[in-house]
Amino acid sequence: MIEQKITKNLPLAPLTTFKIGGLAKYFLKVSNQTELIETIKWAKNKKISYFILGGGSNILISDQGFDGLVIKLDFNKIKILPSQSRNRVRVLVGAGASLPKLVDFSFTHDLTGLEWLSGIPGTVGGAVRGNAGVREHSISKSIQLVKVLKKGIIKKLKTKEIKFAYRQSIFKQNKDIILDVILVLKKGISQQTRKMILKNIKHRILTQPSECSAGCIFKNVGLAKISQAVLIKNPKINQFKLTSNVPAGWLIEQCGLKGKKIGGAKISEKHANFIVNINSAQARDVLNLIKIIKSKVRAKFKLDLEEEVQHVGF
Repeated sequence: MIEQKITKNLPLAPLTTFKIGGLAKYFLKVSNQTELIETIKWAKNKKISYFILGGGSNILISDQGFDGLVIKLDFNKIKILPSQSRNRVRVLVGAGASLPKLVDFSFTHDLTGLEWLSGIPGTVGGAVRGNAGVREHSISKSIQLVKVLKKGIIKKLKTKEIKFAYRQSIFKQNKDIILDVILVLKKGISQQTRKMILKNIKHRILTQPSECSAGCIFKNVGLAKISQAVLIKNPKINQFKLTSNVPAGWLIEQCGLKGKKIGGAKISEKHANFIVNINSAQARDVLNLIKIIKSKVRAKFKLDLEEEVQHVGF
């Protein structure tokens, strides 16, 4: 029975990249889709709320933890599917597979298209939900199909049905659970792929903090959202005309907030869009920093920053 497999009062902080958060009242790692369906039925019958935990990045868990069931998906399979194209290769990836594991698999099998994911933590399911990406790339560009659990029924969704946008998908608005994904990659040359992977990892090491964090806290801002009056007052913003996006980190830095500390949390001095855990930070420390950032950016640039990080248990 599912109930016999459930762990009670499990610390969640170690399961997140932020290393912040209280206890899960109930916790279960599921290894297959049948077990997942049974687990959700159990939670609904008990009238217990549930939350799907991926790689633990891009989330902030309350100091009080989560008063419900945390389900960890142990769907880690990655395999190449039959394909009619010589140059394009279809790859089936479980939602629980880590992004580093997927990048390694691509390199090992001489596949290209995901080098930009190098050095990014988290799982494939989380990346699809948030349409993870960098300036020129996003995971949605490589997706052919996503299999989900929707109200107890397994369904397959094509890319156009998922309504991908910048750091956005339909999964942020509904309760569908991503089970696995079919990606379409290209045949590559291992030496070139390896060179690009190492370049991306080096860039992240140079530009992003090494301390525990949830990744970028805020989404970048479209240049079109900035008023002419603000542009005139802050002409440096025009340097981002070519990309049409203003980095949230740059806006935060212009407000003089790099290095700002509250409790054990700090706005990174290396990249201002990262809040780092430097000394047993509490979730409330992070929330207070987020509040200050939003207030300062609003006052200086007349903008409301939108968070990338998901709040759990608040």
